[in-house]
Amino acid sequence: RSPFDYGDRIGRLEGIIEQINDRLGSLEARMTSLESNLEARMTSFKDSLEARMSRLESSHRRDFRWLVGTMIGMWVTTMGLLLTIAIKVFAG
Repeated sequence: RSPFDYGDRIGRLEGIIEQINDRLGSLEARMTSLESNLEARMTSFKDSLEARMSRLESSHRRDFRWLVGTMIGMWVTTMGLLLTIAIKVFAG
């Protein structure tokens, strides 16, 4: 073999290494882009979920107030009825 054969092989290997380096650089750029895209989507999803939870909490709080108000109204009505009956029974 002549020294030129090894030089040609080394030249081809250097070309292959450059191609691999370019491809890896391209993959790294794509992965970085995908990572930032995923992070943006996750942030958007988190914000949307927090907003929905806040609305749900507000709705449940409002419903609970209505329930407590109704129960107090029923209790007052029952006590008024019992008081009226007690007055009629003991007065007459």
